[in-house]
Amino acid sequence: MDINKKISNGTTIIAYKFKDGIIVNADSRTSSDTRIANRVQRKIVQFNEHVLVACSGSAADTRFLCRIIRENIYQHELELGKPALVRTVAKLFSVYNHQYKNVLLAGLLVCGYDEEGYHCFKVLPGGTFVEDNIVMSGSGSTYVYGIADSEFKMDLDRNQAVELGKKMIHLAAFRDGSSGGIHRWAFVENGKVTGDVDNWEVLM
Repeated sequence: MDINKKISNGTTIIAYKFKDGIIVNADSRTSSDTRIANRVQRKIVQFNEHVLVACSGSAADTRFLCRIIRENIYQHELELGKPALVRTVAKLFSVYNHQYKNVLLAGLLVCGYDEEGYHCFKVLPGGTFVEDNIVMSGSGSTYVYGIADSEFKMDLDRNQAVELGKKMIHLAAFRDGSSGGIHRWAFVENGKVTGDVDNWEVLM
């Protein structure tokens, strides 16, 4: 076995705003090259009460980043005396991704609520980060841009937002061999993370 061979992995994570907040969607398949390592992985992480992070790339790298950056944000909030901006959280992920771009493989969606409103950020492995009303990452996301363009609207209600996420995750899993498992989703509504707690991971 060639230990220097690049191991391919994939996933599908999608987040977007709707009428009452933000929904974050993810599949649950964790793959290592052609092997399925975990069929029911939680790829959505509750960063704090106001922010969700969806993870693609190396599971070890993304969890490491989430824990390190959560501690940095906690210290920042103590000094600030109020919750950090979602942009600040995304920027810190960006800084680490750029500084360790030759080591880390982490694509992230950073979504949450702050004093400026609801925000969805996409953080790329090289360190670039962008904000939009709908963001997606992972190998399966490339197959559903057309669906997003034609069916995403800012005025979707909660049920419509879930159905759209279910449709996109299902289609991505059908086309992408590295995506699959079940559809997990969580919300940021009324300024806080809500939904079925079984769908996300709480950092310890």
